[in-house]
Amino acid sequence: MHNGIHSLDLASKAVTLVLEEGSEGRYAAPGYLAFVREGNLMVQRMDPKSLKLSGEAVPIAEKVQYNPSR
Repeated sequence: MHNGIHSLDLASKAVTLVLEEGSEGRYAAPGYLAFVREGNLMVQRMDPKSLKLSGEAVPIAEKVQYNPSR
């Protein structure tokens, strides 16, 4: 399995790599993946059904505190 942000289908137990990134990811309605990159809180459009990302990730907050070993 690759390092990154993954999705787990609870019914089938299938694991899907959504984004190769060194932080946790969270779905943010109405269709974004939020994650930390280089100390910035980023969001990128994501289709929650297909788990496909679109467009570029954009920063919404700078210099955020993040514990990567959590």
